[in-house]
This record gives sequence, structure tokens and C-alpha cells, in this order.
Amino acid sequence: MDQDCRFLCVTKDGSSPDGLPAVFFTCHPGDFSWYFDRVCDLLFSKTDCAVYYTEDQNADLSSEEDFLKGMMMFVIPLSARLFDLGARALDHDLPFANENEIRVLPLVMEDELEQLYRISDYIGDIKYLNINRELTDGIIDMYLYDSSDPGILQQFHVLAETYFMREKYKEAAEIWEWTLENRIKVLGEDHPQTLETMTRLVKTYSELGRDTDSALLRAKVLQQLLGKIPEKDPAVLTEMNNIAVSLDDKGEHEKALEIKKKVLEGRIRVLGEDNRDTVIAMSNLAYSYGLKEDYQEKLRLEEQAYEIARRVLGDDDPSTVTTLSNIGYTREKLGEWDKAAAAYAKVLDSRRRILGQYHEKTLKTAWDLAVSLRNAGRYADSAEAYTEVRDICVRIYGEDDVNTKYAGDMIRYMETKLREEVLRRMED
Repeated sequence: MDQDCRFLCVTKDGSSPDGLPAVFFTCHPGDFSWYFDRVCDLLFSKTDCAVYYTEDQNADLSSEEDFLKGMMMFVIPLSARLFDLGARALDHDLPFANENEIRVLPLVMEDELEQLYRISDYIGDIKYLNINRELTDGIIDMYLYDSSDPGILQQFHVLAETYFMREKYKEAAEIWEWTLENRIKVLGEDHPQTLETMTRLVKTYSELGRDTDSALLRAKVLQQLLGKIPEKDPAVLTEMNNIAVSLDDKGEHEKALEIKKKVLEGRIRVLGEDNRDTVIAMSNLAYSYGLKEDYQEKLRLEEQAYEIARRVLGDDDPSTVTTLSNIGYTREKLGEWDKAAAAYAKVLDSRRRILGQYHEKTLKTAWDLAVSLRNAGRYADSAEAYTEVRDICVRIYGEDDVNTKYAGDMIRYMETKLREEVLRRMED
């Protein structure tokens, strides 16, 4: 492109592009008039963004690369014409996006499918995958791409994750199975990204009720993960934790503990103790001890994690507050009601400051504090805590809500216990 070349830009409703995510549209010159408006309609139906393009779709962009590096995504409609005749989109823009780790959205329009199938011998080994129309409003019908490209495989992995999050497990499984097959070919069975896909398939098979497939694949992943040296591969540590969570869900807590111990050891070796991920790994291990009802060991780990979190992250960091709340719960399980109440009181103070008085997490902690004080026999303090609970419930749910009424009942119950206590002292 000449130095005086300028990009053109369109936005939803003609608004200013300032501050909007930048998307670059590129295609075969002969496809522009047919696809541009349709692609913009698709993008604008999903989000506000600024779509940049060049009037000449074969213009030289070598002097504009700094501008292109600021793009959030490249959108490339795939057509028989593009593959057959070539264009800047395929020869320059796609390699540029991949080299600079810019996400690429390759689109296959419905009217191009027949032509693409006709030239399949020319393109080579093609893999088509159906895309849920909810994600594309019926405009994108298929994805088509080179299954030997690790970057493309990662895009499919993320796509499957989108399906999984929408509880479309069958579609997620189909895409992850294809991704796994090709990641094994391209990266090998021991690569962290291959193991990542295996791990997600384990969970997906479980959601589909395919317990045999889930168990077989889980066993394979465990064999590979446990044979690795965690401190040399942080990505493997993440996948090991995912497997441990799956095992806890299945009630296999001993195996989960074994893996989470290795994860914590690896986090400490890689990151040191003073790191958020180490705190999380320590808390995850404590959680598994809780599932085994080993509350003393759970408490030991949680208190260690809490001290690290306070030192590294500060008292009001969400990880610190959550860890202290976990300590309160563990103290409850040990019957240490006064200590549980002390922990919950600190959590409540933090959540009031961070989230506000009338947040549901603040309400949850106020309930926890009120119950601990009641079980500790501190009826006056408990009545005060239940009063705060009722105040929050009124604000969130209203006067007639069952939670509000229950809090009121507990206030009256505490007042009754206080009167009984006074009478007992008088009789003594």
C-alpha cells in the first residue's frame, strides 16, 4: 500500500470508532461486494466494534503493519475464488495475523459450500464442522481450516469450550474429538495442549453420561500427567488440577489428593510460596481434605494459605477473603464456634467494604456469623447479627420473603434464649 493509503471504517449505526474493538475485514477482491455488508451485519448483531478494510482488497499493506497489529481480530470469508485464484487475504493477511497472534475468524458462507466441495481435491484434506446457528445467526454454516496448524486447533478448542459453557455437550465433544485427533498428530500425546483437550473431553463425556469413555480417557490422562515433572511444565500443573477436580466430583478423593499435592509442590517450585496461584493450589488441596472430613489438615493448609495471601495480596483481595471464609467453615466443622465467628466477622467487614452492605455475598457471611454466634451461646451477639441479616434481606428480597421472615423468627428466638439465661442466673 502506498504511504498515503488510508483504511476505511464502518461502525454500528455510524457511531465513532474511538474506543471500540478493531476488526479487520479482508477477502478476495471479487467477494467484497457480496460479503462485506453481510459480515458487518453479523458482527454488529453480536457486539459494537469498528470494522476496518481497504477499498482495494489487493493493496500492499507492508507499510501499515503497525496499524494492523492493533486489531482484535481478522475476519476472512472463505470462497472457492479465494482458494483458486489467491489474494492478499490468503497470501499476506492470514500469515500476518498468525505471526502476530491475532485471532482469525474464517467464515464459510452457505452459498459457497457447493463450490468449496467441488475444489476439495485442490485444497487437500478438509475438515468441516457444523457451527451452532445460535452463535452465528445462520450466517456462518461451517468452519474450514488446515488441521495441521496449531493455532487453528486452538481456535477449535476455544469453540468447543463455548459449546460446553452453553451446555451443548454433544457438539463440544465432537469438536474436541476432532481437535484431539489432530493435536496428537501435530503436537504429540504428551504436549500440554493435547492433554488440555483430553481433560476437557473427560468432563464432557461425563456430562453426556458416557462414563466408560470418560473413565478410559481419564486413566490415559492420569498416566501421562503423573509421569511428568511438574516443576518443568506449568501448563501440565493446570491440567493436573482439572483432572483432580474431576476425580473429586466422582468421589475419588484419594486420587485427587495425590494429584493436588503434586500440583502444590509444582507451584511452589515454579512460582514460590508468595504467589496467588500457589495460594489457590493450597486452598484446592485443603478442599479435598475437607471432602475426606480431615478438617485438621484442611485447617492447617487454609491458615497457611491465608497468611500467604495476606502478605502477598492484602487483606481485602478476593482470594484472601475467600480463604478466611473457608477457615470459618472449617472451624464450624471442628465445633470451634467462637473461632468460626471471629473469622466470619473479619470476612463480613471486608465484604461490606468491597461489595457493599446489600450484596448477596455480604448476606451469606452475615448468616454464617449469626449461626456461629448462636451455636457459641452468644445470644445477644447473635441477635445483633440476625438483625443485620434481616435488614439485608428486606433490601434484597422484601418484607414478605421467607428469608426475611426466618431472620425475624431467629431474632425473637435469640431474645427468648436471652430471657431464659437471665432467669437461670437469677435462680442461681
